[in-house]
Amino acid sequence: STSIYPYLLFTSDNIEAYRSTLAYLIIHQLNSTRNKMTTGVTTVAVCCATGNQGKEMIQRFNEINEAQIYGAHNSFHIKALTRNASSNAAISLVSNAPNTNLTLAEVDYLSHESLKLALEGADALYLNYAMVENESEVEKTIIDAALDAGVKHIVFASHINCEKDHDVPHWESSRKTNEYLQECLIKAQAKQGDDTDFRFHLVRLGAFNENVLPGSYFPPKGGKMTFPWRSDARMATASLRDVARVACKIFAQPLKLENCASINVATEFVTPNDWAAAISKANNENITAVQGPWIFLTFGHYFGWEASSILTMSEYVDKHEFIRDIDPTEVLTFLQEEIDIEPLETVKAFAQRHFFSSDDEDKEVKASVWKKLMVCF
Repeated sequence: STSIYPYLLFTSDNIEAYRSTLAYLIIHQLNSTRNKMTTGVTTVAVCCATGNQGKEMIQRFNEINEAQIYGAHNSFHIKALTRNASSNAAISLVSNAPNTNLTLAEVDYLSHESLKLALEGADALYLNYAMVENESEVEKTIIDAALDAGVKHIVFASHINCEKDHDVPHWESSRKTNEYLQECLIKAQAKQGDDTDFRFHLVRLGAFNENVLPGSYFPPKGGKMTFPWRSDARMATASLRDVARVACKIFAQPLKLENCASINVATEFVTPNDWAAAISKANNENITAVQGPWIFLTFGHYFGWEASSILTMSEYVDKHEFIRDIDPTEVLTFLQEEIDIEPLETVKAFAQRHFFSSDDEDKEVKASVWKKLMVCF
């Protein structure tokens, strides 16, 4: 069967053709909404470019350039920051973005000088980093280097509700970085006044849909999907593609939002039971959501910082869910011109895209794609 929304039913075989066609459609939807956009070429540095957020950002910038989605005089060059510029993952970034002037920049994220050198010439920065114990300290180093290099606009991949009382270490790291960006803005305003040319915005994230893919946190296996919180607890979630759509539009329209404003990138509230049902329908298998594994729930706090942070988060979700003060309509409003052409990806659509299979051979094809999409919170 076919759909007027090809995003809902495409496979790994036609994803590139789909994205190219979609980009050309979107430009017609945006012809009357060119206000509050940048003009000229903007050079954006993307942290952790070979990671999953980074790759989605670069893919989206490539689509914007290809179809001139935000106008013929509004395009992007990319500085792809990576620890190893000679790796296959880094080299493939160039070939996968043929319509984007992409430069690989090898960096040591712990070195101010290395970062400053890599960021020179960049107008803007997409800041995201791994979930590690020193996350906020590394992000502070990146911010300082960016400002010293002349970067004027930072979009930070933060976390939804990270200022609230939750005791989750990873969310606490996001709160610290949010506050440091605010300190940097106050310092810039003290020097230049309220019309300072430094701007930052927060893209606040919840769970990623990609966390259910094989090789990630909660994949289906043996007819079960194992989550560390109860199967009826609701969690704010979104696909990484929709995260990139929001972030890239902020770079294209930096004046659309007030300085230091944020957007909660949550497209819906989903339970483990919802995930099991969506994947069961897409893959024609009977999959059940269960809570566990027991050893992680019992001893996870002794397995290191990352495991302890995930378990603390899971305990919070198990008790409170993760829906409080989260408004999914924020994304709908911000992307209103685009969503008539490309709807936000629901869990059902995501399951159809990644788990729908007509035969075993198609499963093997998708398995190779899944390995490239592994992400974490």
